[in-house]
Amino acid sequence: AISYSFTNLLHANIYASQAIEQLKYNLIRYDENVTYNYSEFYFTHLFYLSNRQDEMKASIHPAIKLIYRYDKKKKTEYLKTLTTYLKCNRNAPETAKALFIHKSTLFYRFSKMKDLFHINLEDSDDLFSYEYSIKLLSLLIE
Repeated sequence: AISYSFTNLLHANIYASQAIEQLKYNLIRYDENVTYNYSEFYFTHLFYLSNRQDEMKASIHPAIKLIYRYDKKKKTEYLKTLTTYLKCNRNAPETAKALFIHKSTLFYRFSKMKDLFHINLEDSDDLFSYEYSIKLLSLLIE
């Protein structure tokens, strides 16, 4: 396991702890990767460091919870669409390409999502909240 890099040797124990926690987490789930980078684990680690996990769960944006439940019930892919959009750095053409859909289909989905779930794709704070919520939700449904 590889922690974040650091320059102050007095903090080596903190960074060693990052690597150890990542190893413990990956050993429980048996991942075939040989190398683990903390940059891929930090969010999960933050969640497990919290003594108030119920409050963290409660911080998931209501629209994300609604989308998740709606997708399960109606067999839609709105959460996947939003997740892909965020992973593609909010780039619509790249998102459409990653989802193997036409750009007009993507914009239709966005319109439906705005109508159904009242999400705002123009506000950076809202987008950050959605992304945080999606990451947190993915930890809870593993």
